Amino acid sequence: MTKIKKVIYIIETRFNKRDYDRFGIEILKKNGFEVEVWDFTPFLGSHEYRRIEPPDPIKWDKLILFEEEKKALDALLGLDPSAYIVSLVPYTKRSFNLYKAIARKKTPYCVQGFALPRSTTDTEIFKSRVKKFTFKKLARKIVETNPLRYLSVTPADIILTAGEKFNTVGSLVNRKSEVLWAHNFDYDAYLSIRDLHGASDPKVGVFLDEYFPYHPDFVNVGVKWTMTHDEYYPLLCRFFDHLERKSGVKIIIAAHPRSHYEKHGDCFNGRKVIRGKTAQLVKESGFVLIHHSTAINYAVLFNKPIIFMTTNKLDGAFIEDPSVAWLAKYFRKKAHNLDESIDINFNEEMKINARAYKNYKNDYIKKEGSPELPSWQILAERLLNR
Repeated sequence: MTKIKKVIYIIETRFNKRDYDRFGIEILKKNGFEVEVWDFTPFLGSHEYRRIEPPDPIKWDKLILFEEEKKALDALLGLDPSAYIVSLVPYTKRSFNLYKAIARKKTPYCVQGFALPRSTTDTEIFKSRVKKFTFKKLARKIVETNPLRYLSVTPADIILTAGEKFNTVGSLVNRKSEVLWAHNFDYDAYLSIRDLHGASDPKVGVFLDEYFPYHPDFVNVGVKWTMTHDEYYPLLCRFFDHLERKSGVKIIIAAHPRSHYEKHGDCFNGRKVIRGKTAQLVKESGFVLIHHSTAINYAVLFNKPIIFMTTNKLDGAFIEDPSVAWLAKYFRKKAHNLDESIDINFNEEMKINARAYKNYKNDYIKKEGSPELPSWQILAERLLNR
């Protein structure tokens, strides 16, 4: 078997400093691999999404931007046998030709098996999709769900998992794919600061922002958010004002990593807004406020009480996401509706259900017994020992 010398990430979102860190590029380089990132956003992303600049852009000579699909296909077909691909591009009709080129060249590749809680049943999801049926979507599904061997696509060599209830990444994984137990990006960030000294402040609460209604993913998938700026932020601030006044606490904002709040004025009534330090902010806080952000992982890992918030329009906005109500029930908490009169028992909210936290970590973050190493170190060691 050919020794792996180069690792190539293929992506479909604008690469930034945060990605450089969470993709473990320095870890792979320290293990002796040459690393490149191939950005296919120009031809895979929507026209509007391509224009969105990340708040932390990065210049790096190993970041290669492909403007056209043909050039990407030529590059894939020209890969050396010592190359290995880490694919962060979903398998869809749009990316089908890329995976055919990878198969034709017989380049081994890895995908991630993300573990995300679901609050809806398969039947509910099916009914929702039937309502939105088009023949264009049917053609896309035929590609995405057909067995790989019928479409000249090879399965992933490795699935790098995150939590025991990981998803099998559509049709890219079959029985030949090796399951490599690791964890998600948030656990890597947790590991990097877990043992650092510093006291937490029980009177500081951190809101895990989701950048509504401006999140760039809404643009990419063509979704119009259910609430406007003027509907959403006043409700949020009203709840924060009440909590601070009645409980003597201070709320700070852990801004979404792709947010640009400097463009939107004072959304949070003068509260401190900090981007790029979510894990640290949660570690140093006394409790966390949330809708249904995946950054809930940090609250679980650092064992912080969680206050759940929803609105009339928020819950159920994403049919396949865990609803706020579902998450709150999972953690034995109440989902506070910001459209209704505020009724919150702060002392009760500061209680934690230890079993729920333990189960959530195992199911959706890191399987019990998997290595206490950065996920990319786990992959590096596997590639070195092929």
